[in-house]
Amino acid sequence: MTLAGLAWRYLWARPLVAALNLLMLALGFGAMVFVTLVAEQLEHQTQRDLAGIDLVVGAKGSPLQMILAGVFQVDVPTGNIPLATVAQLREHPLAASVVPLSMGDAVQGFRIVGTEPAYLDLYGARLAQGRLWAKPLEAVLGAGVAESARLGIGQSFAGTHGLGKDGDDLRKALQEQRFREKVQFSQSEARRAGLAGTPTLYVNGRRHLIPDFSDTILDFTLDDEEEWTRSGGWRD
Repeated sequence: MTLAGLAWRYLWARPLVAALNLLMLALGFGAMVFVTLVAEQLEHQTQRDLAGIDLVVGAKGSPLQMILAGVFQVDVPTGNIPLATVAQLREHPLAASVVPLSMGDAVQGFRIVGTEPAYLDLYGARLAQGRLWAKPLEAVLGAGVAESARLGIGQSFAGTHGLGKDGDDLRKALQEQRFREKVQFSQSEARRAGLAGTPTLYVNGRRHLIPDFSDTILDFTLDDEEEWTRSGGWRD
């Protein structure tokens, strides 16, 4: 009997073991292919986002956070730099192009990026309709943002400071006390600086003036927001 025939008889003699071995082999091969494809996609997207960018300049803070926020837009921006610094960078002989970015606000959870038309050229973006902004308080929306936010040409929107998280995310953050330390630190810094103001909370682009940031007040505000959303929210 040949080796191939012996192997075939062995497989037929133990069908369950043979099936399990084949299944494990298929799963292992599939996992390898999946990891390879994901790695290639990540590498391709990273190279695409970094194309034409040799240096990122920002306010004092974490260099990694600066790259993630300014290039990949997956983190909170470190802050803005003076316009005079941008002008100095433009005059530098080694700088072929300077594209300023200013971030910190959002509309319905989508970042608002203050920049120049050169930003669109950097990523090869083109207009599907409408025109580029020509004066302050004009904006160009990406196709996905326009569809999700249900905004069209000529319509207005109200931006919010921060990323404008929704009520569910904020409620989860409250339960986990995720931002309690940062809020308390900011409040203590404001008191030391002699600053006072009305606490303001934005949920889904809607502004809430609240007496304080206690859990009771925040829960009441979220309940009010959910009731407002169920009743129809914004109406044209």
